[in-house]
Amino acid sequence: MKHHRKIRCGNPTREAVVSLVRSLRCRAMSPGKAARGGFTVIELLVVIGIILLLISLFAVTFGNTILTARERATQGTILKIDGLLQQRIESFHRAVDKVLEQGTNNQRYFRQVKADLGISNQNTSSYVPAMKVLTRKMLFKQVFPQSFDISEMPTTHPLLTSSAYIVANHKKETESAACLYYALTQAQVFGMAPVSSDNFSSNEVRDTDGDGHLEFIDAWGEPLRFYRWPTGLIRNTTSGTTISPALPGTSLTYANNTIDRQYALVLIPDLPAADGTNLDPLGVDPDDGYGRIQSMLLGLSQSDVNFRSRYHQLDTFFAPLIVSGGPGKAIGLEEPHTTNGRLGLPASRDDLLDDISNYNNRR
Repeated sequence: MKHHRKIRCGNPTREAVVSLVRSLRCRAMSPGKAARGGFTVIELLVVIGIILLLISLFAVTFGNTILTARERATQGTILKIDGLLQQRIESFHRAVDKVLEQGTNNQRYFRQVKADLGISNQNTSSYVPAMKVLTRKMLFKQVFPQSFDISEMPTTHPLLTSSAYIVANHKKETESAACLYYALTQAQVFGMAPVSSDNFSSNEVRDTDGDGHLEFIDAWGEPLRFYRWPTGLIRNTTSGTTISPALPGTSLTYANNTIDRQYALVLIPDLPAADGTNLDPLGVDPDDGYGRIQSMLLGLSQSDVNFRSRYHQLDTFFAPLIVSGGPGKAIGLEEPHTTNGRLGLPASRDDLLDDISNYNNRR
C-alpha cells in the first residue's frame, strides 16, 4: 500500500516554524545586521524626547485655555460692573440736572465749590453756568470716590467708620475697588436704590486684604482699580497740566503738555478721533463742552492748580475706567489712591499691554 504525504500550502510544520525563529534570532545576534532584539539608548532618548514634547505641548495648550478662561471671566465681571456703574451715573446726572434747575441748594453748593478752589472771597455771580459745572463735579466725586483720602471722602464716611473695618489689615491698593463696590451696592445715588450684592459671585467680590471691606476682583483674585477721571491718560505728564494766566481776551495755554493718544488707546481703543482741522475732541471736558471753567478762571485771574488738585486736568476728555492687571497682575497706571495716579497717569506701557479695561475687551 502506498502512503501519500499530504501537503498543506501556507501552513508550515512545527519544525519549519522553529527553524525560522532560530534563523531570525541568529540574525538579531549577528553584528552589522539591521534587525535587533531591543531598543538602543539613542532610540530610548528619542522616544523620551517625543513624550516630553507632547507633555509640553499639552501643558501650553492647557495653560492657554486657563488663561483665556480667566481673561473672559475678568471681562465679564468688568462689563457687568461697568453696566451697573453707567446706570447709576445716568441716574446721578438726571438727579443733578433737576437739583440745579430747581436751584434750592445752589448757593450752598457754590460756597462749597469756592472753598474747594480757594476762591471763597471771589465774586462768581457772573459765572453761574461754570459754578453749576463745578457743582456737578463736586457731587460726582462725593458719590463715586476712588480712595479713602480726606480729599475724596469725609472722615465720617461709612467705609471709614464701619465697625467691621480693620485698619491694621488695610492695603491702599484695594481702596478704589472697595469704594466702587460700596458706591454700587450700598450708597444711595440721589434716591436710586443700591444694586443687590446678589448680582456678584464670590469669584467677583472678595476681601483680599482682610480689612472688613469687600472689593471687586478679577479672575486672578486681584482687586480691580477704579479711575473716576483718568485725564492723565490723555495729558500724561508727571507734572500735570500747566496753565499760565493769559492776557485779557486771550486763551490759556498748555505748557509742554499736549494731548497724547498712545497710552489712552491701549485702554480706550475707541477714543474720539481728531480730524486735524477743528478742536481735538480729547481737549474737551465731557462736563464742560464750552470751556466755562477756563473762562471763569481767566476772569478771576486764577490758575488751574486748585481745580486740577481737586478735580482733574482742565479741558480734557475722560471716561471712568475699571482696570484689571490681567495675567501679569500689574496695573500699567499709577495707583488711583496716589497723588500722581489719581487721574490714571501711565506707569508702564509694557504692563498696560495686557491690562483689561471696561473699554478694551477685544481679546
